[in-house]
Amino acid sequence: MPAKPHRVMTKAFRKLLFIMWPIACSAFIGCNKSSPSASSHSLPASKSYFKTVWQDESQFIVQTIITDLAEMAFFAKHKNVPPPQHFLVMVQEKPDSSIDSPTYSIQITFDKSTPAIKYDLAVNGPIWSPEVYSNMVRTIFDAIGTPADLTPGSQDSSLISNLTELTARNLQEQNMALSRALENQFCDPLLHEKAALLLGAFMLRDSSCDC
Repeated sequence: MPAKPHRVMTKAFRKLLFIMWPIACSAFIGCNKSSPSASSHSLPASKSYFKTVWQDESQFIVQTIITDLAEMAFFAKHKNVPPPQHFLVMVQEKPDSSIDSPTYSIQITFDKSTPAIKYDLAVNGPIWSPEVYSNMVRTIFDAIGTPADLTPGSQDSSLISNLTELTARNLQEQNMALSRALENQFCDPLLHEKAALLLGAFMLRDSSCDC
């Protein structure tokens, strides 16, 4: 006697349920598990965000200027750059600084034979102004032993006349000549002014369309 239709359907349904139940359970458990790639590679924003020693652009500018001034002052005295394993410039904005005139706590370490310099610099003018750093430079000169009163060399307008044509060849020739002069007379302030003029001329040419 053939089986009744409802019994056949019941047995088939049981077999289907027996097969599908483990699949459903595994799918359910798998959905609740966190993805390994997500858990291992997704870091909080505070940890994956770009880190830097500078709090803002102003601190970066001050530290760059102080570092350059300290290196040049050391070179003017010793005819050599500070030893990189000891040379360190630290600049931190003081907590009680005002927004319009920030004050930075500065510490400069040259080498073991030179005491560390500690100075509070108040940016009470344009951040690129030489007047802001003049007292700081005197402090560096006193610590290293570099004479602060330097006699400039003779006035020479040949650089200005040579820069009337801002060709790449002309700029490089002036650069080489000025570099040799600085190598022999690094303490000549007039040569440093010429170097600033040459750099400014190069920037003007670089930003010009007619190269």
